[in-house]
Amino acid sequence: MEVLYILFFGGFNLILFSYLTKSIKISHRIMCFVFIIIVLFGVLQVTYLSKYYLHNDFFYNLLLYSMSIIIIHYGVGSMLSAFLDDINHVRNNYMAREYIVPIFNFFRLKLIYLIVFISQIISIVNFSYLKFNLY
Repeated sequence: MEVLYILFFGGFNLILFSYLTKSIKISHRIMCFVFIIIVLFGVLQVTYLSKYYLHNDFFYNLLLYSMSIIIIHYGVGSMLSAFLDDINHVRNNYMAREYIVPIFNFFRLKLIYLIVFISQIISIVNFSYLKFNLY
């Protein structure tokens, strides 16, 4: 069951990544299909039909963690624009444009998605390990 949760959050994070960064083009049919799968998986999760499902509170926390990507994406983007406004007053801003801006963009556009997904995988595996080995 952990594999289904990992695939679910991987697909959800991929949709957020493609929507926010516009670097991956996903067709509308595939988007609708994935949305239907997400809704069905969410309904199955809420009904909690099996002992193999995650607890709803834990599932919601992981879902909110995925949604925090939106806040981080726009937050780091606004920090970058404020930083660029500050350094435009300085004459010698070559280093900032050549080094700091790409680092901010790498963090905002790529690294944060990977960090969130890896931490979700670790959380799911750890939770299921504790659930079945302690009870």
